[in-house]
Amino acid sequence: MWTGGSSRKRDLGLRRVERESREVGFERDTAQRPASRSGDGSPQARTHGRTHRWAHRRARAEVRTPMLTSARSPQRALVPCAAVIAVLLLLAAGFGPVGSVVSAQAPDVAALMERAEAAYAAKKTFADGLEVKALYEAVLEADPNHVPALIRLAELAYWLGEVVEDGPALPHLEEGLTHARRAVELDDENPNAHYWTGVLMGRIGEERGILQSLFMVDDIMKAVQRTLELDPDHGGAHLLASQVYRKAPGWPLSIGNRQKALEHALEAVRLNPDATNRMLNLAEAYIANRQRDKAIETLQKVLEMPLTPGDEVTSQMDKERAAELLAELTR
Repeated sequence: MWTGGSSRKRDLGLRRVERESREVGFERDTAQRPASRSGDGSPQARTHGRTHRWAHRRARAEVRTPMLTSARSPQRALVPCAAVIAVLLLLAAGFGPVGSVVSAQAPDVAALMERAEAAYAAKKTFADGLEVKALYEAVLEADPNHVPALIRLAELAYWLGEVVEDGPALPHLEEGLTHARRAVELDDENPNAHYWTGVLMGRIGEERGILQSLFMVDDIMKAVQRTLELDPDHGGAHLLASQVYRKAPGWPLSIGNRQKALEHALEAVRLNPDATNRMLNLAEAYIANRQRDKAIETLQKVLEMPLTPGDEVTSQMDKERAAELLAELTR
């Protein structure tokens, strides 16, 4: 389909050809005519006059159709200039190459993470925990693949499930498990990602009941084994293994093993002797192995220990549990 613009170009082209044809014909005629001897009617004067009029008409046509003369069009000449000016303005405003934009965003994520870490260490109440959660979620909004933030959210979900009072723990635990599994997907070589996956599966199993716990034992122990493959001195993985071996039924129902529970409990305390939860778990392993005296001695240590730095709330809960067990053993 011909457009109006295309028809105009064609008409202008035809008129130009006609003008050039008349010019050629005029020059042929003047070459064949005898030269006039009068000054004003000389061949040179007549040729000059007609050539001048033809050039004038051609110039007027070009002025009317500037886009057809692209080499001399001021509109097209301005396009690259405008682009250059735009780039210069962006550079002056601080928008450099893509790499510089990315690097400018990195400190924002780092600052958010630093703020979240400080709030995590200072949390005291369930409400504090929710505020900390929002900070880590802000990190993920800026960087959805931020593995440390995902792991912290998984750890925080476990903590929220421990300190919650007016609602169920399960929603927090399930959300935390989602974050932990995402961290594993992004970084399979991160031992803490596997560790918190195992921890949260275990807690979810406890919330859902003994039968669900039995179904999850294999997956929990796979997470433990993977954690210890990546970090043989991961105290949390030894603590988790001890709890699984102590709480699970023995063969043929499950993998429960009181001796293995004690071995992993001792290793967990060796790696972190200042954590009240490790010492409390050791006391419970002694109780499971019917070593009453060692259990009492260990429980007394829990009561005498200072609160675990950075985890004072659950550490106080460990002390309360130790006092209850000690009262039962010393009746």
